[in-house]
Amino acid sequence: LKFQTSGKLSWVNVKEGDSVTAYQAIAGMDVREVQKNLEKALRDYSSERNDFEESWRVTYDGKKPDSALTDTVKRILEKNQWDLEKAVLDVELKHMAVEYATLVTPIAGIVTHIDSPVPGVNITPATAVFAVADPGSLLFEANVDEIDVGALQLGQSATISLDAFADASFSGKVSYISYASETSSGGATVFPVKVAFDEPQNLRIGLNGDITIAVEQQNEV
Repeated sequence: LKFQTSGKLSWVNVKEGDSVTAYQAIAGMDVREVQKNLEKALRDYSSERNDFEESWRVTYDGKKPDSALTDTVKRILEKNQWDLEKAVLDVELKHMAVEYATLVTPIAGIVTHIDSPVPGVNITPATAVFAVADPGSLLFEANVDEIDVGALQLGQSATISLDAFADASFSGKVSYISYASETSSGGATVFPVKVAFDEPQNLRIGLNGDITIAVEQQNEV
């Protein structure tokens, strides 16, 4: 998660390891400047609205552009309408900037990383990254050699063995097969494959292991 603009980090509501709920606010920037910009846009809109009403109702007797007597009057009425619509858009944009000053997590999970946990520092979108992981939707990603990838299909059963749990194995199903190949550290052509656990597991991100994928099964042999 990243802020969309730069500014001063005003508050941080979480720390690494905390559990968060979906759509919870986790951090916020100083909103004084963007709030003032919104107030200014509202004043500009009010002024533009008054000018529009005075011009439309008093000067041109409530006529619409289609019913204007001359092309000049029609263009003036259209310009006044466009200026008013532009003022409305300015208010909406400034209001969005106020909303973007608060960082909200779209998912429930655990905060795994915070770049800038201390309020009061100036940040940019690249220097204030917050990471949230959902333990209930962890995936195991493996690199499958190009020789074997042709036998894989979505939904095939897989057994996952993790180095951290030598005496345990976990079941899952193939949920993703990359369309594009990559090159492994040894120079081989491989395809990333993701396996979803059949049941949510209390595991940690970054564990290493192996998978065995059943591509065919014959019974009673």
